[in-house]
Order: sequence, then structure tokens, then C-alpha cells
Amino acid sequence: MLHDTYHAKLDFCSLVQIFELFRTSILVIDEASVGVWKFHRNQEATIRQIFEYRQYMFDNIYCHPNTLIIERQMVKAARQLSVDWSDLATFLSYTDASFIAAISQVPEGQRLLRGDCDDLSNEPLRFDPQAPSLALPRIPFYEHTTA
Repeated sequence: MLHDTYHAKLDFCSLVQIFELFRTSILVIDEASVGVWKFHRNQEATIRQIFEYRQYMFDNIYCHPNTLIIERQMVKAARQLSVDWSDLATFLSYTDASFIAAISQVPEGQRLLRGDCDDLSNEPLRFDPQAPSLALPRIPFYEHTTA
């Protein structure tokens, strides 16, 4: 999300704030060996800011109609490549630059790079069912100060 907010020219919390958030948190392991992060109460504003920015990014960037059009065109172009996208190592081997270079060799990729994308105005927008809400989720906080 830091990458996305940077390129959207949004003033998201800094890495220092995120590192501080986890530096002051504690990991509690229960009897089933399940770990739960507990955050100090004074970090609530930072946590709230993270969730609010995530909600903003879903509402205004990730689910924006233009983003969805470009995403669909990229998928069409990727399907024209003779690449097994289900292989994680292959998928992770592509950078932005190598993916653009690869799709520039197929017709759908050439259309995308020309800006000749499909019109999706008649299609319903897809929304991520796991998109955040502005309500702060139940986050376990602790009150005492750790040394």
C-alpha cells in the first residue's frame, strides 16, 4: 500500500510509523500456538489511519472504472502469452518492465499500450468482498508499557 499511495501522491503514514507500530506491539501465543499481535493503545490513531487509507485506495483507486478496464486488458494480453501463470516461480520472475516487454509482442498488449482498451461501461463493477470498512476492526490493544 505504501507503493500505491506514493504513486497516487497521497500522504500515507511513513515507514517509521509502521516500524514503530510493530516495535511497540507484542505477539501473544495462545495454547493452540496461534499468534495474536497486540498493539499499544497509543498506536490506535496509526492503525485507524492505515485502515482509512486502505478504504480510500479501494474506493478511489483499485475499484476505479479506468483501473478495472486496464486490469482486464492486461489479463487479456497475459493470456495471449505462452506462459504458465499458475507456476508461482514464473509469475514472480516478471517485473513491470519485463511484463510490458512481453505483452508488447501480442495483439492485446499492443492495444493496451496504444491506449485502445475495451469499454466496460455496461459491465457491473467488481468489488472485493474483503475490502475494508471504515470501522476499525477488533484489534487487541494492551494498556501497560513494555520495557
